[in-house]
Parts: sequence; C-alpha cells; structure tokens
Amino acid sequence: MKLQLTGLKAAGLRSAELDLRFGEGSAPKFTFIQMPNGTGKTTIAECLRAALSGEALSWGAERVRSFQRASGSDAGLFEARFSLDGSPMTIGMKFDFTAESISYYTTFGRGRLPKFSLPPVLARFADPGFVRLYIFDAELPQELLQGSSDRAERAIDAFYQLYVLEEISNAIEHYWEGQVQGASTQQGLARNRNKLADVKEKKRRLERALERDQTELRSVEEDLETKSAKLDDHLGQVEQYRHQKAILEAQLKTASDELVAALADALGRLRRPLDVHLGFRSALDSLTAGLDSLKLPEATSREFFRDLAEQKHCICGSPMTSSAREHITRAAEYLLADDTAGVVNALKNDARSFQRDDTCPGLTLVANDLAAQIRKRDVARHDLELLVSDTSEKADKAAKSLKEAVDDLTLSQSSLVSRISALTRDPSPDDDENTTCIKWLGLEVRRLELIVAEAARLVELREHKDELRDVLTSSARRAREEARRELVKAMNERLAILLPGEGLTVADIRPYLKLEGREGVNLGAMLSIGYSFLTTLFERGNHEFPFVVDAPTMGLDGLAREALANILPLTASQFVGFVLDNERDFTRRVRENVRDSCEFYTVFSDSSRNRPLADQLPPGAEAGDGGTYVIRGFDFFDQVMWTKNGER
Repeated sequence: MKLQLTGLKAAGLRSAELDLRFGEGSAPKFTFIQMPNGTGKTTIAECLRAALSGEALSWGAERVRSFQRASGSDAGLFEARFSLDGSPMTIGMKFDFTAESISYYTTFGRGRLPKFSLPPVLARFADPGFVRLYIFDAELPQELLQGSSDRAERAIDAFYQLYVLEEISNAIEHYWEGQVQGASTQQGLARNRNKLADVKEKKRRLERALERDQTELRSVEEDLETKSAKLDDHLGQVEQYRHQKAILEAQLKTASDELVAALADALGRLRRPLDVHLGFRSALDSLTAGLDSLKLPEATSREFFRDLAEQKHCICGSPMTSSAREHITRAAEYLLADDTAGVVNALKNDARSFQRDDTCPGLTLVANDLAAQIRKRDVARHDLELLVSDTSEKADKAAKSLKEAVDDLTLSQSSLVSRISALTRDPSPDDDENTTCIKWLGLEVRRLELIVAEAARLVELREHKDELRDVLTSSARRAREEARRELVKAMNERLAILLPGEGLTVADIRPYLKLEGREGVNLGAMLSIGYSFLTTLFERGNHEFPFVVDAPTMGLDGLAREALANILPLTASQFVGFVLDNERDFTRRVRENVRDSCEFYTVFSDSSRNRPLADQLPPGAEAGDGGTYVIRGFDFFDQVMWTKNGER
C-alpha cells in the first residue's frame, strides 16, 4: 500500500485559511510549509491525525471548541487530500461550533460517504497510536523510550505486516467457530462456546503478560550477571575479601551438598507409610487383631469341604456337578496349605515387632535433621551475602553503586520469577476460571474445545486448526525477533551518524526502545532516536506513508540537522515539514540532495504581527480567504525576512 498526502484545506479554524495542492499530477518527495508561530501548524497536524484515525468522533465539547478561531466562527472545515495506491481519496471534517460536534465525509472512487469510512487496505492502520508514528507527534520520541509503552513493538508489527499472520489465525478461528455453530444444535453448545471464548481470551492475556515478564527477566538477569561480575572484580582486589569469600563459598557448598543428601534420605523414609502417620499404625493393629481371630481347626475344616463335595446340591442351591466337586477339593488343599498359614503368621509377627512410639521418632529425627541442614545452608549463604555487603560499604563509591544496583536487580529478579512461577506452575485441584495458571487454562481450553467440537462432529477440524495456529504463532514470533535484531543494528548505525561521538546505542526493542547503559537523554538525542527508529522502519516496511512533522529539526544541532537531511531522502517516500525560518539550513540541505522533487510554501496572515512579511511580497501576490497569503516557490521561502528594520 502507498499513501501520499496531496493537499490540505482549512477554513474557519484556529489556523491560517489555506487550500494547498502539492505537486502537479503527483506529490513531490519533499514539501516544506513555512509558517510563523501562531498560524496554526499544530492545529493542522492535529486535524490531519484525526482525519486518518477518526478519533474526532469521540472528542468532547471542550476539545471541539478548542479549534474555534478567536473571531468566534460558527463552523469550520478541514479537508485532507490523498493518493491511495494511485487513486484519489479525500477525508473531510466539518466543525459545528454551535452544536459542539464534528462530522466526517469520505470520498474514494466514485462515491462520497457522509461518514468516516476508509478503504479496507487503509482502515487497518486507523489506530490513533499508529497514525501518530507518521503524522509525527512531538511526544512520540519520549513514549518510544518509556517502559510503560509498547508503541515501538506495535509499530514493528504494522510496518512488517506481522498483523497479517494474526489476522489469518483469527480467520481460521472464526471459520472453525462458524462451522461449529452451523453444524450442531446440541443443547448447551452456545453456553460452552461463550465460556470457551472467555477462557481463551484470559489465556491469551496471561501469555502476553508471561512473554513480557520473561523478556524483562532475561534483560534483568543479563544486567545482574554483568554488574555482579563487575562488583566481584572490584571487591576481589582486596586480598582479605578473596580469602574470606573462598572460605564462605566452600562452607556454602558443603552445606548445600549435605542438604541434598538429607533430602534424599528423607524421601526414602517417606516411602515407609508407618513412619509417616499414626493412622497407618492404627490400621495395621486392626489387621493384626483380625488375623489373630482367623483360626480354623484344620481337621474339621478338611472334613467340611469333603462333605460339601459329596452333596447333591451346593450351599447356594445349584446342582453339584463333577467339575464343581473337583474345584472344591483343590481349593480346600490350597486354603489349608502350610505356606498360607506361614504368610499370615509372618505378617502378624512383623506387625507386633514394629515400634509403636506415638511420636513416630524415626520421621521426627529426619525432619529435625533436615531443618538443621536448611538452617546451616541459609547461615552460610547469609554470611557470604553479608561479606559482600560489608566489603561494599567500606569500599569506594563505585562499589557501593554497583552493590545498590545488584540489590535492586535481585529484587526485580525475585519479583519477576515469582510472577512467572505463578503463571507457569502446574495445575492444582483448586484451580478454576479465576486462576492465573496458564497450564490449567490450556487444559480447560482443550476440554471445552473437545466438548464443542464433539457436539458439532468437528474434532478433526479442531486439530487442523490448532496445528495451523501454532505454525502461524511461531512464525510471527520468529519474524518479530528477527525484525528486532535487524532494526537494532540499523538504528545504531544511524544514531552514529545523527549523533557522532555521543556513544548512544539502542540495546533492544521489547516492547519499547531500551538504551545501552543510559536512563535519560536530552531533547535532541531523544528526537534523534525517534528519527532513527522511524526512518529505519520506513526504509524496510512494505507500506509507504507520508511522514508529516511539525518543526522537524527543533532541538537538533547543526551536525544532526545535516545528517538528517542526508538520511531522509533515502528512507522517506514523502516528507511534509511545517518549518520556521531558523530551520532553513535543513531545508537548503534537503534541496541540494533532491532538487527535482522539492516544493516550498510560505504561509502567513496579513495581521500586524506579520506585517514585515507582507511588506516583502512578490508582485501580484494577493491575500486569499481570511487574509492569508500563500506564496509558492523556493526564492521567497528562503529569502523572506521575518523581521522589521532588522529587529525581531
């Protein structure tokens, strides 16, 4: 998809009245619009973002009134003209300041619709957060660096079209659910389908949280390992510390090994039920008493079985057969055999000889020993930590700083491990729909899917659906990881050009831009980071968007401006900049690079504040609606003086 901005129109708003059409036939690569402060550059940028996102439909009355010009106009109009894959498109916004409301109209192809209705190919990019990426918001660079934001990660998904994999996955799911709905009328199917959707959504939400926590844990562990090593090297310069540390580490290892051995012994003892609970002993006593009462006189018993075999009928009333007589005779010999009695007697003897101390002393001793081993290990670990802490306190500021960083990272690691453990633990009998156990939710999803699928006779389709979705999910994850690595490398190469000598590098994009060894940066560096990220995306993405920026170089020094002017022609398909007169060094440099595809406008009103500009108008220039002058051309743009008698 290729989207180009081909014109802008504003009337009755808190901005200059203008009606611009960029280029002749097709929009130029670079368009610069020079406007003094107070002529509505910010208003135009806000309206352009709202035109592409539709967000003005949710604006309140106060927000709508903020666009009303000071003269108190009753109505206003903003219109943005585009070329979408070569076809003209217009999005308009009508402001009714009396009713304090805004209505849209959209023109594409042959018709005009009285509403916000983007073509499907563009509609997927109508998210306000995404629109702010290319209709540049001054707060965006800061948000890209904030840990609470996932703007950078979402931008990667959009520019690399990774959302397509998720859309295919959702389409497969939707198709399967549609087949289930149409294939069966079994009672309760709708209820199970709704329950399945709720469980799936919760599982997806927890899996996203788990992925974020695991990513953060990897980062924290890497940082903790690095800082711990630095701290150990720093403290290791003291010979006494090295000696004491070696002793304490040996003690910790010994205690840990002894604890492992004690645990193995305890598990062995637990395999003997009589050592575990008095209830087992009580049951054994009852069994022994029963065996004592099982005493059959052998001679009498044998005679009983012989008499039974000679009867015409069995004691159950059925006729006695030759087969039954033979079986009774064999059973009598087996039941009254000496080895059977031997087993019973051995069992009774063992039961009587077992120790009957009510406190189960064997297991108590094992438990006490285990507790002692745990205390010994914990004391050794505490002594080692105390050595590091005490040595750090007595060392220089660098060691103290490293120790504080290690402590903070350790706390973060513990918190993350706890959260991850709660999410990844095995299911328990107490789990239900309110659980945070992902494995239980996965089992519940499979259970409900089987119920729904079996009810609709679509088990096979469900299995194919799961296989396809697994392939799509893993493909998206691998593609996202590869894109991150590629972007980080390219961004750092670009930052070296934009900020030479600063040593500023990006460590990762998960889910925001993380700097290597830096927490905060100044405005110029922040803007450079934002440009390096966005231009790298523009360069690699499969879609082309207009890059619209208000005051594109404010906060950048001369070297960064020149570097940006050299980079933008290679990365942006279309750049529209609202600039001030003190940014002309940047516009001149861009013009030198792309002389044949640059367009320049100077826009100002005929107010007394702008009288010095009006006094320099070229012959034939006249004010348009609202007393606005729109002068097209580089010469006036570059030479007009925004001063009166040489003074501001």
